[in-house]
Amino acid sequence: MKPATRSKVQLRTIVMVLGLLLPTLSLVPLGSIWLWQNGYLLYWALFSAAIVSLTYFLLNRFLKSSSQPIPKKAEPDISSEPNKNLTP
Repeated sequence: MKPATRSKVQLRTIVMVLGLLLPTLSLVPLGSIWLWQNGYLLYWALFSAAIVSLTYFLLNRFLKSSSQPIPKKAEPDISSEPNKNLTP
């Protein structure tokens, strides 16, 4: 797998910020009282939940596709004699 590039990281950040903040910020100009009075509060809540869920699944997919297994470090061979050239 290729490592994540800087543009992909920026794209993920933008998607996360927009996906999580846009539904919340959309409530401010519309107003929860206006939504409730006109019967749109349930629709807004369902749409917001759908956007947040979609963002979660997209980020989960992006993170799984870019994750790489960490290679294991080799165990040092302690059965051999110490190297005399490395000691002071």
